Amino acid sequence: MIPKNDGRANVGLVTDEKTKTRGYLEEFIKEPEFNGKEIVKIFGGTIPASGPLSRTYGEGLMLIGDAAGFTSPMFEGGSHLSLMSGRMAANVAAEALAENNLSEQKFAKYESMWKNEFPPYSKIVMGKDDFYSFSDEELNAIAKYLPKDFNNFTIFDKMKVGIRLLMNKPSLIRKELFGAANALGYSQARFYGW
Repeated sequence: MIPKNDGRANVGLVTDEKTKTRGYLEEFIKEPEFNGKEIVKIFGGTIPASGPLSRTYGEGLMLIGDAAGFTSPMFEGGSHLSLMSGRMAANVAAEALAENNLSEQKFAKYESMWKNEFPPYSKIVMGKDDFYSFSDEELNAIAKYLPKDFNNFTIFDKMKVGIRLLMNKPSLIRKELFGAANALGYSQARFYGW
């Protein structure tokens, strides 16, 4: 939910069940904090969730934001990634225009920049699949052992949580618990709000 002025907000809903989207939205706004609010406008579109395109530049061209596939594979958000990729592209474009050089080679710098800055998409996409393979019961069991604040969550803390989880819920050993945990680690705020 993104607050706006006059008590309004944009509410984002993500589902792969297109025919049920409106029903899910109506159910969501029944929450107490939306009591008495009306739906002003409904719109939507496809959100890329498989990571960026294999190439995000060409001669005189750079793709940013959703167009490049810069969304969180875990949670389908991406405003921070869009803004950062836009900033990177603007810096490269300014440099290219100053040099009067709109070649592919010049714009390849943009792709190097975001690849060095953004979290590793391949690990997040794999972790997303692992994460969404858990049942609600398993997710609730996992949540019991996670801290409320991940800011100072060291490797030793992660190991302790993993050991406690596997001791109390050994069935998780058959699932990709560690891949999912890795993907969630990349979803921390230091990685653009993922």
